[in-house]
Parts: sequence; structure tokens; C-alpha cells
Amino acid sequence: EKFAGTQILTFEEWVLLCKRLDIDIYVDRKFSYTDEDIENLFSIVDKYGMKDRTSWININNVLNARKIKELDSNARIGVLEHPSQNAIKRYSPYNTGRGYFFNGNAKENMTKESIELGIKAGFEVEVWYVDFDSTQEEQIFKILRQAIEYGVTGITTDHYLVNDAF
Repeated sequence: EKFAGTQILTFEEWVLLCKRLDIDIYVDRKFSYTDEDIENLFSIVDKYGMKDRTSWININNVLNARKIKELDSNARIGVLEHPSQNAIKRYSPYNTGRGYFFNGNAKENMTKESIELGIKAGFEVEVWYVDFDSTQEEQIFKILRQAIEYGVTGITTDHYLVNDAF
């Protein structure tokens, strides 16, 4: 009810805004994509020359990942897990071009060893932490600072003042 009547950007408007603001795009899969869905999203990203500025995140589905790589062999795809020997073995054959990156939940199972393992194997390693309010800020910021100390290469969050943590 709080947001009733609020207009949101279309995906195309959002991609154009990212281009104008010179910021990278993360397309986060929130439901199962069909090949047609992926082709439509990709065509918009490509139309505005943003494919090299786009990361496709939460693409743990091999068929979706294969389709994205078919459209752009240099696509950057993020899998929602922390690096492990098994995951590195599973994704290493596909880690070409901008390749795959790990994006694990900063609140769960994040260790210095797993982050170092992923980076040593040639992957970028990011963490995510979303949906927190001001009562949790100090605790969350502590976790994010720790992730940076561990060597993560990026952080995904819905908190727009995360730079306050640093």
C-alpha cells in the first residue's frame, strides 16, 4: 500500500539510466528465465552498448548460463555461493573472458580461506548482504569490513549508504 501507484522504470529505462550515470549493471535472476527472456534482456543491454558493463548474477542454472554465454562469450556470470574446491572445479572450464565470479551471502559461511581459495583459482569473489535496516547497521558494517579484509573484490547490497561503513 505504501507504494501504490508508484511507477518504476522498465528494464530498458533502467539500462539507459545506468549508461547515462556510467555505472555497471547487475541483472539478478529472481525467477526462472526462459531462453526468450534471456534473449530479450540481453538485446536491451546490447542495444545500449552495456554488455561489457553487465554482470548476470544468481545464474546457478547451467542452461541459463549456457544461453548467456552463447549470446556473449565474454559475459560475466555470478553464482550465489562461496568458493569451494567443488565449485571451482565445476566453474573453471567456463571462467573465460570476464568469466564467472562467486557471490556468497556475507552472513553465511564466509571465510577468509574460501575467499582466498577463489581468488587464487582466478575468480573474482564478491559477497552480498541485503534487506537490513538501521538497527542492524553496525553489525552488518562489521561483517562487510571483515569481507574487505578477507580480500573480496566486490559487495552487492541494497543499502545505499554502505560507504558509511568505511
